[in-house]
Amino acid sequence: MRPRYRGIGSTTRIFNYCTQRSSNPYDCINQFITVQSQLSLSSPSPPQDDYTFTGTGVLTQSIVNAQIGTAKTINIEGYTSIGANAFSDKSQIISVIIGSSIQSIGEQAFITCSSLTSITIPDSVTSIGTNAFQNSGLTTVTISAETADILSITVPATNVTFFGKSGVTTIMSKTFSGTGELTQQIVTDGLGIATVVIIQGYTSIGEYAFNEKSQITSVTIPNSVTSIGQYAFRQCSGLTSITIPNSVTSIGQYAFRQCYSLTSIIISNSVTIIQNNTFYQCSELTSVTIPNLVTSIGSNAFTYCSKLTSLTIPNSVTSIGSSAFYYSGLTSVTIGNSVTIIGVNAFQGCSGLTSITIPNSVTSIGTNAFLNSGLTTVTISSATGAALTPQIPVPATGVNFFGKPGVQTVSPPLPPSK
Repeated sequence: MRPRYRGIGSTTRIFNYCTQRSSNPYDCINQFITVQSQLSLSSPSPPQDDYTFTGTGVLTQSIVNAQIGTAKTINIEGYTSIGANAFSDKSQIISVIIGSSIQSIGEQAFITCSSLTSITIPDSVTSIGTNAFQNSGLTTVTISAETADILSITVPATNVTFFGKSGVTTIMSKTFSGTGELTQQIVTDGLGIATVVIIQGYTSIGEYAFNEKSQITSVTIPNSVTSIGQYAFRQCSGLTSITIPNSVTSIGQYAFRQCYSLTSIIISNSVTIIQNNTFYQCSELTSVTIPNLVTSIGSNAFTYCSKLTSLTIPNSVTSIGSSAFYYSGLTSVTIGNSVTIIGVNAFQGCSGLTSITIPNSVTSIGTNAFLNSGLTTVTISSATGAALTPQIPVPATGVNFFGKPGVQTVSPPLPPSK
């Protein structure tokens, strides 16, 4: 009977058994290698969702077939060309990021990629082959005016036939490539009617750079950028989401003020201060994460963010500025245990906020900090309450808690006994 192989332990036992009974140890070594090979072949690598093709020259169909596996999100780097039929019939693909080294896309390169609904064509591309996207799922293509002109594609437009795929909407992009500061003048001269912005190479986004550019819906900020100036994206009312990379250490005042369509933002983990008015009246903002290095939240930072319902203020923060969350939509807020100051009118008008815990670190709460809020219950230690001005009795009912009358104060629960 042939041996049943069940892993490394089994092959080790087989090797030991063989050496005890064979006069030729090389036979045992060969058998050990054979079993190990069989085990390797019978244990395929786990499926992966992302895959990066890295190389030079032409990315051919044979390379794709050999490497793609079950990957759904594809990155292409280094290659200068995507060959004919390269991704033919790869219906699992939902996203392709084409690197800036690609100059041509071959015939039927993405034919029958039925799950691929959108793609961005980089400015480096000068030719696309016949039926490159035939029977794909494409509905939108993002492309610059210059590249569209080279390829004879209308942009922006609807119901475009894009290399074999009809009914496509083309969206105009603009890539700003350079060094140093991306200034307002550079943007004004180059943006045109583009709605998608890609920034490359610059180390800073200057003051007022995209101020009042309401047509912008998307901005890609590279890891080379270390600072975003004040008013940089003020009143970019079409901007829906943005990711600020960890290379950014400072964001200026008013940087995203009145970005009315902004629903979510990921702030760099390197930012230490959220400046005054940074997200003032971002009325659609529902999600924001304050990084653990932030030490202060400035005045009016989230004023009139009416859809921001929940927020955690990390332990790194020591001060919450005046009117920081003035008439925001907060229903739940966790204040970190390093906060010492809660500014004047900080939570005024937060009508959905019915309860809050004040940590023992707090030594000052400004006038009317909770005026017109929904507060009914405040958890606060008697020692913290006694140290405030005016003093706050704990426990008590009918307390005027910094502008909000009729509040009940309760002591925090005792720590569990050891």
